[in-house]
Amino acid sequence: MITAKQELCPIGVDNVSGNVDRLLRLLKNEYEIYQEILELSKNEKNKIIVDGNIKDLDEMTKQEQKMIKIIIGFEKERSALVDKIERDLGIGQVQNITELTAYFEADQQQELNQIKDGLASVVKELGDQNEFNSNHWSIVRNYRF
Repeated sequence: MITAKQELCPIGVDNVSGNVDRLLRLLKNEYEIYQEILELSKNEKNKIIVDGNIKDLDEMTKQEQKMIKIIIGFEKERSALVDKIERDLGIGQVQNITELTAYFEADQQQELNQIKDGLASVVKELGDQNEFNSNHWSIVRNYRF
């Protein structure tokens, strides 16, 4: 199904759909990495902090940094895909992916909204968990003998 806006910008509609599908897969992968970081933070990192094990905490931080580098790579790829979709549609630069969804097929819009909601939720939860771990680490560090 082609939306009215796509009819106005018929340049490479099939190519756009393929790039949108790639964008959705990329965002799902990014979501999964965030989920992994959250699970590590909630389970393993929290235990390491409770135990006050600096060496293991350092290793955990290195593992998280590797995952963040993967996310940064995904973000660069995401930006390039969005630019390509904009060019293929013949539209100007959008401020965010949500604006771009007006050009997506209905099922792609729905999928993006689900991914977006999941990402927002996991990033918020990760932020909360990091704050908890940081506060917990301060307490543990102050009470170590």
